[in-house]
Amino acid sequence: MLGRKLLRDIIDNKVQFVSIFLMALLSSYIFVGMSSLWYGLQNNRDEYYKKCNYADYIVTCTNGFDSADLEKLLKNKDIENVQGRYSIKGIGINEKNSSIDVHILKENRLSKSIIIEGNEFDINQDGVWLDYRYAKSNKLSVGDIFSVQIENFIISKKIKGLVINPEYIYQLNNYSVIPNHIDYGFLYMPFNSVNSIDNNKINTILIKMKEGKILKSNDIYNYIDKDVIIKRAEEKQQIELWLEKQEKFHQGFSSDL
Repeated sequence: MLGRKLLRDIIDNKVQFVSIFLMALLSSYIFVGMSSLWYGLQNNRDEYYKKCNYADYIVTCTNGFDSADLEKLLKNKDIENVQGRYSIKGIGINEKNSSIDVHILKENRLSKSIIIEGNEFDINQDGVWLDYRYAKSNKLSVGDIFSVQIENFIISKKIKGLVINPEYIYQLNNYSVIPNHIDYGFLYMPFNSVNSIDNNKINTILIKMKEGKILKSNDIYNYIDKDVIIKRAEEKQQIELWLEKQEKFHQGFSSDL
């Protein structure tokens, strides 16, 4: 009796029944899709960071650091590793005089680039490792000569490799809201390639923390008596904030089902 009445009600209200069924199906489809996207991005992010040994913090100082500052920071029991480099804004010498972030290294242990084309980064080689997306947008290839103006001099070097780097997952310069790989890029080069810059000149320190540890300002000032700027690695911060939002959405959606 009840079965017949149920069947009759479904037939009489088939439009509403189908609508509710489709809404439930669509909701489940969205939920499964967002969950898969979130977990996939999280796993890819973790693998990418691990492969590059991505630094957790970037510390900069206008007056620069010296090797003794690096050794002092390593005395902090929460810090796993540090690496110094010289970073500066440059101008790519081409038709549009594009903006180039130049990073000059004498060691390559933290926030390492991944080679897409060309040779592995070698601090003993003479050349530059250029942003892959910038190179493709400007029709540059491995073996081409690339010129960049740094301070008051121009450096022209052969492109040894095209790379991507975790610091530039979503790369924006100071005046754009979406990536523009024609006008903005980055490059890495060893100090051996730049005779005009002292190879002991360091204005940036990359810091890798031990698992679960957080860097506090006192962790720096207790060891280095200089005016510094401490910031979370920008790309890591942006991606983790996005993933955090996705996780909250995922949890909220789960509780509503």
